[in-house]
Amino acid sequence: MNGHPDELERLLNALVDADSAEAVEECEAQLAGILRNDASARRRYREFMGLHSALMWDYVAAATDRPENGVVMEPRRALWRRALSWAAVIAVAGLAAALFSCGQPEIEPSGGGPGGIGGRRRFVER
Repeated sequence: MNGHPDELERLLNALVDADSAEAVEECEAQLAGILRNDASARRRYREFMGLHSALMWDYVAAATDRPENGVVMEPRRALWRRALSWAAVIAVAGLAAALFSCGQPEIEPSGGGPGGIGGRRRFVER
């Protein structure tokens, strides 16, 4: 920034604060000459623009109501969704238990002793 650090700062601020395309073009034209000939000015330009873009991203993130992944769910809706998920799990488990118990053979006493000891396994119609 040999000889014009204040001018560089003024142009950088004018560039990011410009409210028209003409103002942006004017700032860019003036900056081009400075940046073309001065390595320290180019370094300052990159630092300034990096900071400006980081601040803009922070502002946009704070200004939106949505979290970063884009999913917005009301607390009640989330509670209902969780309850319905558990109800579905319980229903599937109950159905599996019912199907499992229907396929089990019953022991029919064959008179081989007290209480049906020594009985044979076979399916009994219900």
